[in-house]
Amino acid sequence: MQNGYSTDLASCYGSRIEVQGKKQYLDKEVSHFGVSERVPAHNLYRRLAEVVDWTFLYDETRAPYSHTGQPSLDPVVFFKLVLVGRLENLVSDRRLVEHCALRLDILLFLGYEVDEELPWHSTVSRTRQFFPAAVFERLFDHVFVRWLGESGENWVLISQFHGKSLFLQTAAV
Repeated sequence: MQNGYSTDLASCYGSRIEVQGKKQYLDKEVSHFGVSERVPAHNLYRRLAEVVDWTFLYDETRAPYSHTGQPSLDPVVFFKLVLVGRLENLVSDRRLVEHCALRLDILLFLGYEVDEELPWHSTVSRTRQFFPAAVFERLFDHVFVRWLGESGENWVLISQFHGKSLFLQTAAV
């Protein structure tokens, strides 16, 4: 007791009052869960999914595929995974797939549900080997140009170096 006041909460309020909260975790199955409900409208990956028409990738990537055998990894999913890897600075396909599985916005971008398995990292690695680097660069440029044209964002070309363009996003004043 200091200055006539008790410093013990239990003696002040009785032992019946709990002042410290304790969050209980219940690992329960959720019967209704929409990924799109959890990702805000302004999220980069959500906006990329909405603004860019990704179907052009089917024509662009048709050449290396056979007409027989097992269905491949969807080229749109593959290219989106590669794009996520670049945007998130993930160089390992194993780490990329693990990262994507944890992010609702990326699952929505890829077109996957929470309970749906992503492609194996080895599948991503093998698919990457089908395409030369020039295909990736052309596809990234194509997506970027579509993003510039359709997103309504303000971009300014600030540099062009060895054939590569550098853009800067600006705000309307």
